Amino acid sequence: MIKNMKIRKSLILGYGVTVVVSVIIIIASIILMTIQKGQYTSILDNYVGANDIVSECRINYNIAGRSLRDAVLGGNVTNLDNALAKVNELKEDLAALESKYPLKDRTELNAFVDTVEAWEIEAEKIVNVARGNTEESRTQAAALIASDCSPRLQDAAAKGDALRVEAQAAHVFMISEEAEPADTVVLELMQGDARTPVTLTEDSKAKALAGTATLTADGPALLVGHRLPQIWSDTTEGVLEGGRQTLEAKGKKVLKVGKYEKFAKTLINPSADDTLYKKVLGQDLEIVLLTNPADVKPGDEIKAEVLLNGKPVKAPLGLTYDGYSTEMDTYMTKVETGADGMATLKVTKPGLWMLRTEYTEALSGGDADKRNMRATYVFPVK
Repeated sequence: MIKNMKIRKSLILGYGVTVVVSVIIIIASIILMTIQKGQYTSILDNYVGANDIVSECRINYNIAGRSLRDAVLGGNVTNLDNALAKVNELKEDLAALESKYPLKDRTELNAFVDTVEAWEIEAEKIVNVARGNTEESRTQAAALIASDCSPRLQDAAAKGDALRVEAQAAHVFMISEEAEPADTVVLELMQGDARTPVTLTEDSKAKALAGTATLTADGPALLVGHRLPQIWSDTTEGVLEGGRQTLEAKGKKVLKVGKYEKFAKTLINPSADDTLYKKVLGQDLEIVLLTNPADVKPGDEIKAEVLLNGKPVKAPLGLTYDGYSTEMDTYMTKVETGADGMATLKVTKPGLWMLRTEYTEALSGGDADKRNMRATYVFPVK
């Protein structure tokens, strides 16, 4: 019996130790889970939160810039109030970003904040000038947008690695009229030899397709766009979308049918030691810059080439900048390229500039009588 009691005590002691150890492990696991939960919460609140605020900042300064430009060019004072409201939201965003920023090294944060705050100062100055609501004040405000506001907005966008981009359908540069169907537009971000697709969705407020392009490396990048062909027909009832067979089946009288296609390039972060700006991409209709925008100053000339299926072609070439005019299809300069496809044009001020060309070729035996192609090249000048 004594022997059995000793065994009983041993069993109780053994089970007791196991139970105690198990309880300790459970308690430790709960503590670790609580700590991990706190760390995950910290990541969500700080790292992810800070990233969301940066994205919100980019959206707000783009909306503010758009409202400011539209107000100055169109004379709509309401848009000035919208621009100022977004500027005030930016101030709140920056304060929130500084409080949530998770890294000890705040060099990048300070650079971003300084750039955005510098743009805010320029934007507020332009609002004050434009409130004069006279032709003279609007002209002065437009000059400030081109010389001060637009370059600072470009600097702000270049500081981050995720850029809001828009695919616009416009007859006035940078003032979109409608969003193209998303399934007809292909957009890629090009850095070096890497091409990254950019997903676009309709932004009804911007009247455009919008998306986010994330830079995969430092240095220059190209946004490369292609609006796929669309078929439109001239009929006795006006211009209608669709081909001859489709429209005639609906009882329409078709006069002629056209296939319309668009190609686009936008240069980001031009650099004096890089050649991406002049890279030939093989677009059916393509504008190639032969002068590096990083080396261009107001008053300098730029040289460009127009290629059709990779070969030089004689074609019209227009040059304009953001804020030049609100008139449709109006350009500061229009020239004709030579047989070598080349032309020289002058840049007059800092800002966002656009080259545009167009080419129409006759078709036979297909679904259209002609093919109209349009190409643009957007680039900044500081």
